[in-house]
Amino acid sequence: MTTFIGIDWADKKHDICALSPKGDVLAEFIIPDTAEGFEQLQIFLTSQVQVEILIEKPNGLIVEFLLQRGWYVKVISPSVSASHRPRRSKTDRGDAYLLANLLRMNDPDCHLINQDSTLVQELRQIVDAHANLQREKQRLTLQLRYSLKQYYPVIFDIFPKLSTKLTLNFLETYPTPQNAKDASLEGLRCFFKSHAYTYMDRVPHKYEQLQRASIQAEGQNGFVIRTRSMIRILKVLVEEVKALERCVIKHFLQHPDADWWLQFPGLGKLNAARLLSRIGDNRENFKSADHLRAVAGTVPITRHSGKRKQVLFRQQCSHSLRKLMFDFAMKSKSQCQWAEKYFASQLDRGHTKPRAYRALANCWAGIFWKLWQTHDRYDEAIHMTNQRRALTKSA
Repeated sequence: MTTFIGIDWADKKHDICALSPKGDVLAEFIIPDTAEGFEQLQIFLTSQVQVEILIEKPNGLIVEFLLQRGWYVKVISPSVSASHRPRRSKTDRGDAYLLANLLRMNDPDCHLINQDSTLVQELRQIVDAHANLQREKQRLTLQLRYSLKQYYPVIFDIFPKLSTKLTLNFLETYPTPQNAKDASLEGLRCFFKSHAYTYMDRVPHKYEQLQRASIQAEGQNGFVIRTRSMIRILKVLVEEVKALERCVIKHFLQHPDADWWLQFPGLGKLNAARLLSRIGDNRENFKSADHLRAVAGTVPITRHSGKRKQVLFRQQCSHSLRKLMFDFAMKSKSQCQWAEKYFASQLDRGHTKPRAYRALANCWAGIFWKLWQTHDRYDEAIHMTNQRRALTKSA
């Protein structure tokens, strides 16, 4: 007899509910998020004949604990499970029961967790850290831009990008418009030369821009102090983002599938590493090309009821994977003949550019999955032959 276990996880404790195949509650209890709590769960699981487990989190210590001990663990999206909640009231105990019941009813939204290799799991963690630091860098750069607009607007004519080492060092050396204006042409040349600036012929023009009269704020000292503080933090962030990027690429190149990913036109090392971290290396993660397309959000949702048919933008998907597929589709268009023609055909049908890029990404998702399953190499000539054959059949 199979026992269906629902686990409603939280930071410090986890609610457990166990149901029989008929829906009877066999046990309900709470375990702390500690080694002792996990062992308490292990003792209960081993007392059952056969066990299936459902949780709303595909990773974390409790999931690792269960998978390492060989338990059959499935995952469901929290938003999907919430849509099955029969009433507005929400309790952790009720959610654990709901999860166990969804598992008992064999809900199609419950997916088995197939772990990727340790290398891919580490790569995913580093990719996430890199993305988080990039967001922090962007957030702080916007704050720096606001601060500089209050008293140092000429800097935007000199440096289009603020979050570069050259710009940050310039602001550190010349923190106010007056400091920059007082600098000599020779002093500026020395500064740019010391930073290996490759366009030294532009320095005189920059000097002239700094010499022009500009509006000076009366009370700017507060903004100067604020700017200096943000510059110090940004310099560390810029270096750490670069360090993590190198680490991502290093881990990616250690993977056996690295060369396979790098074969695709327009897919550089960093984006290939990101795709590998999201798609993984366990071929059981995606049962079909349509499954990968749905997770990547490249295919829309069709709702058909009576005479009414709606094609809607897919909201429930991996947003990070969708962005990666979208970016790759954009880059592949300039390096792949069939991709360029397909994109143009989408525009001819009246679709917007974003819609056309999603359609192209949808094609690439199918190619990825097919070659991923067979370990074959990508050959543009073969793909174009298959396209012509498909067009002939549809004609």
